[in-house]
Amino acid sequence: MARENPLNAEILLETLKRSSLNTVLIEGIDDSEIYQIIGDNIADSNISFLECNGRANLLALFDRKDELSNSNVLFLCDSDLWVIDGVPEKYQSDSLICTNGYSIENDIYSDGKHILQSLLRNNENIKLEGLVDSICKWYAHEISLAYKNGTKDLRVSDVTILSTNVMKRYSTKFEDEFLESRNYKDAEEGLSITLRNDFERKLRGKFIFQIFEKIFQERRKKSITYTRLQLFDIVVNMVLSDNLDESILVCRKNKILDFFN
Repeated sequence: MARENPLNAEILLETLKRSSLNTVLIEGIDDSEIYQIIGDNIADSNISFLECNGRANLLALFDRKDELSNSNVLFLCDSDLWVIDGVPEKYQSDSLICTNGYSIENDIYSDGKHILQSLLRNNENIKLEGLVDSICKWYAHEISLAYKNGTKDLRVSDVTILSTNVMKRYSTKFEDEFLESRNYKDAEEGLSITLRNDFERKLRGKFIFQIFEKIFQERRKKSITYTRLQLFDIVVNMVLSDNLDESILVCRKNKILDFFN
């Protein structure tokens, strides 16, 4: 089970220096919800997951890993825009595992899309495709902005398509006022196509799961619906139970175990 830690990188480092636990550092609470399920599937009770309150903190700790006298710390990091640019050489290390897609949610979707799509009805597959089209087109604009400002910092963490200010119920299109507030302009066509063709890896994974949440929320009353956490639980447990070698999550679990053996 993950341990929540509200402290900054400096204090986290001092905590790790005094710890003898096999520790897996993860970014934050969203990752904790997922890695708790993975942790439940790891028989080794000597492995502890510790939140770092964000990617910046986690990478700051990795930059100072040589200050740790022990080698019992493994770093798990979302790739974010490295999924497009590639992982910088300084972060290519056996002790740092990056997600295959933009985030852990992308890896869950890649492994479990057949499971998630089996929960949809025929007309809902059409809605899914429409939502993916709209979000990829807008997301390409946001990526373009991030590259133009030189920071490569996507400012989309506060955006959710579950808000009716962003996208009305039963719609697959963004609200005009929302797009205007984001200074939306069509991005280079090549980027939009690249995102659409490989959305399961390159589109922010939280948006993928918001798509499914939106579809389920818009079902008729008394219909079966699923929350994001329920979807995580269904997919991760089924994927790990199947234990297929080509599964991203199975490989992730095995890498964690191998690192500490």
